[in-house]
Formats: sequence, structure tokens, C-alpha cells
Amino acid sequence: MSSLVEFQIPSAFTANELLNHPDWMIDLTAEEIAEIDIALREHLGSNVEYQDITKSQFPLPCFSTKLSYVLDVIENGIGAVIYTTRIACREICIKSLLTYAKTTQQK
Repeated sequence: MSSLVEFQIPSAFTANELLNHPDWMIDLTAEEIAEIDIALREHLGSNVEYQDITKSQFPLPCFSTKLSYVLDVIENGIGAVIYTTRIACREICIKSLLTYAKTTQQK
């Protein structure tokens, strides 16, 4: 009979622990949403492949600080985030999918 091993790393959690863990819930401000929207609109009008986009071509001066935090949570923390502004998340997902579709059609 094997015994369970308890992992002591940030990315090992139960559902209840995750629900009570504030690190994974990221709230976007109206300014950040607008900034992402502008960058996406500018990218959609360009011929740059998504994998070739640079920071200078996709500027996010306000959101970049939060994005650095998000990347740290994903890489060194619990391993996942959710944007708690539902309208923003829906819009970002739709636009991301449109961007992806556009780049794959050009190939």
C-alpha cells in the first residue's frame, strides 16, 4: 500500500487552497484594458507575425509591470493566473484568437 506524498511547492495545491490564494487572480484596470486594446488594434493592422512582435512594436507601459508579476506567478509561483475583469478577459481572448487566425491565414 503506497502512501501519498505531500508536495511543498507553490504549484502544488488543492482546489480549496487555490480559491483562497490571491496571487492567481489578476484584476485589470480600465487603463490596462485600453492599452492592450490599442496595441492589439495596431498589431492587427500590421504584417508582423505574432511570434516576431517585439516590446517596441507592442507597447504596454502600464500593463507591463503587472505582466512581469503574472509571468513570475506562472514561472515561480502557483503556475496559473486568471484575469478577474470578465469583460476584459473575454475581449482579450477574442482579439487574441483573431490575431492568431490572421497570422495563420497569411502562411
